[in-house]
Parts: sequence; structure tokens; C-alpha cells
Amino acid sequence: MIEYVPADELDVRLRAYVLRAGIYNQTKRPEQALTDLNSAAALAPDSYAVVYQKANTEYTLGKYADAKADYQKLVRLNARAAEGYIGLARVAVKENNLGTANEMLAQAVGIDPNNAEIYVRRASVRRLMGDHNGAVDDLILALSSDNKHDRAMADLIDYGNTNYAATMAGLSNAVQQAPQVGMFRYIRAVIAQAHYHYLAAIEDYQAILDENLYNYHGIYASIAECNYCLGNYTKALDNIDRALSMDRNNCGHFVLRSKILRALGQYDEAVKAAADALAADRQSCPALAEMAMA
Repeated sequence: MIEYVPADELDVRLRAYVLRAGIYNQTKRPEQALTDLNSAAALAPDSYAVVYQKANTEYTLGKYADAKADYQKLVRLNARAAEGYIGLARVAVKENNLGTANEMLAQAVGIDPNNAEIYVRRASVRRLMGDHNGAVDDLILALSSDNKHDRAMADLIDYGNTNYAATMAGLSNAVQQAPQVGMFRYIRAVIAQAHYHYLAAIEDYQAILDENLYNYHGIYASIAECNYCLGNYTKALDNIDRALSMDRNNCGHFVLRSKILRALGQYDEAVKAAADALAADRQSCPALAEMAMA
């Protein structure tokens, strides 16, 4: 398309180069993206958006000197924007200059210390530095500022998969400091359950209920699943029935109930529970599989 844009329509050409570069980056073709971004930068050398995308692409390609120069340019263009400092911190880590990296991170956080996103970004750099405890603490800080921050939640759970000890230590510290914030207990329970630490997960789930921090069907279902995995089928059945008393249209809850009943040898009841699951979602493969097993 770009070759058909008249040479004097510079704004159209600029937008076309940036758009195609974005497509190249999204499809894992950074070399082609950088070619277009260089063309865009020639048309608009002081465009913050162009310089930012160009610097990130250079960083992806391992062109750290070029990326550093462009991140420095970002700081000159807007000293009150965090992107340049975060970028410089990332480059400093690659240069094995952790002191500079920390200085740049401090600059970035100082610009907007109440913004949850800045702590998520700092966490990503700290992770790169190998500062796993600091990264986990930053993700918890982000959630403290915005408990609906999806990326912070996803990154923290992912951290639990790669560095369980650091994640649980950070969450335990958060629980100790803010015992009435149920979210921290809940995340700790979810991660513990995912790593087969069922007793620890049950303890946190139950504490949430006992202290009236949250009270919804998913917690009872999680306790039921943990008890099922531990072979405590009677307790599991009690909890899944409690969950279903709060939500009678949850296919997953009925599937779990069928599994528990099958483990108890109550096959007719298990078939009924699987049928209830299919009534809630006729397309559910787990429900169909459980029906067959029952």
C-alpha cells in the first residue's frame, strides 16, 4: 500500500509505516518493523510514539546501543513519561549495570508512584535482573493500588509457576501486613492449589470464609476440589453442594460433584450430576466425559 501513497502526503505515509511496523512486530518480524520505523523516524524524528516503538524494536533485536540512544531521546522529548526510564533500565540490565538500572527504575516510579502499571513495569525489569523478591513485591504493590489489574494478577500467578518460593514469601508478607485484604490470601491459595499444596490452599480459603473477607460459590468449589484431590470425598461433597446452593447453573461445579460422587461409588447420582452439568452447558466436553465415566 505504501508505494501508492503520493510522496507529498507525508502524514499518510507516516501512519502507514507505523501501522505496518506494528503488524510486523505483532507477527514476530522485528527486522522488517525496524526498516519501516526508520522510514517513519525520517519523516517525524521527534514523534514520541515513533521513537518509542523504534527503541522497543531495537531492544528486541539486541541493538542495545541504538535502543539506549532512542530511550534517551524519549526522556528528552518528555521527561515526565516513564517509558524512557523503563527502557533505559532494561538496557542497563543487558549492559550488566544494575546500579544504573535501579536508578532509572526509581526515576520511573517517582514520576507516578500511585499508578499500578508502573509497578508492573518495574517488576518486569526486576525479574530480568534476577531480583525475584523485588519483582513479586512490585506485583503485590500494583494489586494493592488496583486490585483489578489483570496483568499484575496474571504475572503474579505466572511467577508462582517459575519461582514458587519467592511468590509465596511475598504473598505471606502481604497477608501478615494486611490480614483483612482477602485478595492476598486468595491468590496465595490459588497458587498453592495449582502446585498441589492442597492443605495450605484449604487453610487460606477457609480463613477467607471464617473472617468474612469473601463469601462466594467459587471458594467453596475450590475447597471441594482440594478435598477431592486429598481423597476427602465426604468433605468435598459438602463443599460442592454449598457452592451449588449459591449457583445452580454452574457446569463446572456439577462436573466436580459428579467426580466426587463417582469416587464415593454413588454412580447413579454421579450420572445425574453429569446430566445437570450438561443442562447448564450442552457443549461442555468435561461434562460429556464425566457422563461417560459415570
